[in-house]
Amino acid sequence: MKYCNLFQQQWYTQNLVDAFNADEVLWDELEAQRKVHRTLCSLTEEEYKALDLLEFEAMRPLDDCIGKPLRYKE
Repeated sequence: MKYCNLFQQQWYTQNLVDAFNADEVLWDELEAQRKVHRTLCSLTEEEYKALDLLEFEAMRPLDDCIGKPLRYKE
Protein backbone atom coordinates (compact mmCIF):
# COMPACT_ATOMS: atom_id res chain seq x y z
CA MET A 1 0.00 0.00 0.00
CA LYS A 2 1.33 3.39 -0.90
CA TYR A 3 0.97 6.42 1.29
CA CYS A 4 1.12 9.38 -1.05
CA ASN A 5 1.00 11.91 1.76
CA LEU A 6 4.10 10.45 3.51
CA PHE A 7 7.75 10.44 2.64
CA GLN A 8 8.97 7.11 1.29
CA GLN A 9 11.11 6.57 4.41
CA GLN A 10 7.94 6.63 6.54
CA TRP A 11 6.05 3.95 4.61
CA TYR A 12 7.58 1.05 6.55
CA THR A 13 6.68 2.66 9.85
CA GLN A 14 3.13 3.29 8.66
CA ASN A 15 2.83 -0.36 7.60
CA LEU A 16 3.85 -1.39 11.12
CA VAL A 17 1.24 0.96 12.58
CA ASP A 18 -1.44 -0.47 10.29
CA ALA A 19 -0.50 -4.02 11.29
CA PHE A 20 -0.61 -3.10 14.99
CA ASN A 21 -4.03 -1.48 14.61
CA ALA A 22 -5.36 -4.55 12.77
CA ASP A 23 -4.04 -6.79 15.55
CA GLU A 24 -5.69 -4.60 18.16
CA VAL A 25 -9.06 -4.80 16.37
CA LEU A 26 -8.75 -8.60 16.17
CA TRP A 27 -7.86 -8.81 19.89
CA ASP A 28 -10.97 -6.79 20.74
CA GLU A 29 -13.14 -9.01 18.52
CA LEU A 30 -11.92 -12.09 20.40
CA GLU A 31 -12.95 -10.57 23.75
CA ALA A 32 -16.36 -12.28 23.67
CA GLN A 33 -14.75 -15.69 23.16
CA ARG A 34 -12.40 -15.07 26.07
CA LYS A 35 -15.34 -14.31 28.36
CA VAL A 36 -17.09 -17.53 27.31
CA HIS A 37 -13.96 -19.59 27.96
CA ARG A 38 -13.62 -18.13 31.43
CA THR A 39 -17.19 -19.05 32.33
CA LEU A 40 -17.05 -22.59 30.87
CA CYS A 41 -13.59 -23.70 31.93
CA SER A 42 -11.76 -23.51 35.20
CA LEU A 43 -8.13 -22.89 34.33
CA THR A 44 -5.32 -20.99 35.94
CA GLU A 45 -4.58 -17.44 34.83
CA GLU A 46 -1.45 -18.60 32.99
CA GLU A 47 -3.45 -21.22 31.10
CA TYR A 48 -6.07 -18.62 30.16
CA LYS A 49 -3.36 -16.32 28.85
CA ALA A 50 -1.75 -19.12 26.83
CA LEU A 51 -5.14 -20.07 25.39
CA ASP A 52 -5.86 -16.44 24.49
CA LEU A 53 -2.54 -16.10 22.69
CA LEU A 54 -3.01 -19.37 20.80
CA GLU A 55 -6.45 -18.30 19.59
CA PHE A 56 -5.11 -14.89 18.60
CA GLU A 57 -2.25 -16.41 16.60
CA ALA A 58 -4.63 -18.84 14.89
CA MET A 59 -7.01 -16.05 13.83
CA ARG A 60 -4.31 -13.55 12.88
CA PRO A 61 -3.41 -13.45 9.18
CA LEU A 62 0.13 -14.35 8.26
CA ASP A 63 2.64 -11.58 7.74
CA ASP A 64 3.15 -10.95 4.06
CA CYS A 65 6.77 -10.12 3.41
CA ILE A 66 6.53 -10.18 -0.38
CA GLY A 67 6.66 -6.78 -1.97
CA LYS A 68 7.52 -4.85 1.17
CA PRO A 69 10.07 -2.11 0.69
CA LEU A 70 13.49 -2.56 2.20
CA ARG A 71 14.34 -0.50 5.25
CA TYR A 72 16.46 2.48 4.44
CA LYS A 73 19.68 2.90 6.35
CA GLU A 74 20.79 6.46 6.72
